[in-house]
Amino acid sequence: MAVIAFQTVIDDPTFMKRYSDYVATESDGLERATIIAELEKSLASVYGGAVQGGNKKLVPDVTLGGDFSKTLSEYFGEGPVTETELKLGRVSGRRKTTIGQSRITDTLKSAALEQFGSKATELTKKRVSTLNRNKGAKLFEVLKSDPNLFNEFYRKSRFLNLAKQSGNGPVTVTSILIPKSDFKIPPLNIRYSASQETIFLSLDSPFERALINELSNKPLIRISEAKASDFIEGFEKLKNKSSYATLRTRSKKDNEFKIIIPTGGSIPLVTAKVKTKKRKSSERLKTISDLQLTSLVQRETERRMPKGPKRGEPLSPTVLTYRTGQFVDSIRVVQSMREQLIKYYYAPNYRVHEKRGARAPRFLLQASIRETVKQVYGTRFRIIRGF
Repeated sequence: MAVIAFQTVIDDPTFMKRYSDYVATESDGLERATIIAELEKSLASVYGGAVQGGNKKLVPDVTLGGDFSKTLSEYFGEGPVTETELKLGRVSGRRKTTIGQSRITDTLKSAALEQFGSKATELTKKRVSTLNRNKGAKLFEVLKSDPNLFNEFYRKSRFLNLAKQSGNGPVTVTSILIPKSDFKIPPLNIRYSASQETIFLSLDSPFERALINELSNKPLIRISEAKASDFIEGFEKLKNKSSYATLRTRSKKDNEFKIIIPTGGSIPLVTAKVKTKKRKSSERLKTISDLQLTSLVQRETERRMPKGPKRGEPLSPTVLTYRTGQFVDSIRVVQSMREQLIKYYYAPNYRVHEKRGARAPRFLLQASIRETVKQVYGTRFRIIRGF
């Protein structure tokens, strides 16, 4: 699976003026709170929904309208998408985009202390620093010990909409759909404040900047009125075709991220020669790259797998259960256009299922590849496992 991202530009004069007032109002207070409430209400109307959340609750700000929710869910392919978190920002702002926060639970505090041995009884300043190091990687693992809180944070992060305005002009909204397999550090940051006894989850700043830069030259939705019908019509056009990108942040420690961008245009194509059995001459076939094909196969494979908890009994006698996303993330495919051959690879530790017969990965992967290739090329390839 991959992160899905796209942008919307709103040049509704009333909305632009209201956003300019928000940017100009520096101090917190009733006036600022009123402006924020009006902006959230306007953005909710764009998605055909209603405001529901709160800043300190792990509840997304807005419910999505049925029409947009349906079409977005179908495109996302990972269950219903019914809520979104709105973030109002400034173009010149360098602060991290905070997604949500929660008081630390007793369960988390105990799990955090376990990281430092059985004698640890207090989260000292040094221990908190260790938990927060590397963008909170260790703290994020601790968060998983409280499944309810972990899922609440993911609910808040799943569909983000980041609004920013340049000067007094149009407002650009960057929409980000994060699959469960990419809910990790990065593209997220997590931090514990001992003085507030609170955990803060935010979007990784280098990731956010790199993503917005990647989207800067891609097709977008443009609406002149903050209403759902125009937005849905724009998204329907975009989702017909997608482009694929590998996002790299500046930090050497950060991972690479696969990004799917609905563009309404063609997938970037390269040309290869293919020999057919019927004819001796070569004919030209437009192809996508191995990376793009891998992303599509991963998505199709995940779609076919029943979703289950991290531990438990298999949910299907014939197909592996999707639990952590590690199996899907390990899938790679390599295509040979000349031989009309596709080789697939996956993590060796899953080969034990091949020996047992039931839930053998080869059946799942070959079916996923066959369906993906049919959709992309409209022809058949030989499919074998690589070594």
